[in-house]
Amino acid sequence: MRSLYPWEIIAARQVLGYTLAYDRVRIHEGGGLPNWINQVGRWLKGMPAPEQGANNAITLGYHCYFPVALPTALPPFGDAQDYAVGWLIHELTHAWQFQHIGWGYLFQALGAQLRLRDKVYDLDPPDVMVQKRSAGWTLSRYNMEQQATLVAAYYYFQRSPQNNETLIAAYGPYVGDLGRAA
Repeated sequence: MRSLYPWEIIAARQVLGYTLAYDRVRIHEGGGLPNWINQVGRWLKGMPAPEQGANNAITLGYHCYFPVALPTALPPFGDAQDYAVGWLIHELTHAWQFQHIGWGYLFQALGAQLRLRDKVYDLDPPDVMVQKRSAGWTLSRYNMEQQATLVAAYYYFQRSPQNNETLIAAYGPYVGDLGRAA
């Protein structure tokens, strides 16, 4: 178990700002718990077993559990380890949810997983997200997994050297809701 590396805090602040108690977050790496929980969860949902080599992370309160070691330094964009940064941001969003709404986030996330199964992480197309925002939607209208996916994707779009202005414009207002909930 470890605290966040300074570079991880810098990365997370790009989307979560100062709205998460980073000093309380603990990272657990290399244990089998998250993959085992994923296997049990898939069985309970009547879904096939995960593909060989597929990994899952879970966050319980301020504790983020990963079955593999995360990078010790920020990998360059597109590097083989780059996926882990978005994965971390996703899990830190769950820690943010815990900090702001308590243990209810976990039950909401589990309920959405049971209801939506493999579609629990799916997001609307950018144009639909813009329309929904115009109609008054906020980040809280999305389920807990969608929220974490949206925040991680926004971080990735900002980090990418590609032109992602449409995606940043669609996701950005929702990510801005994180600061308003603080």
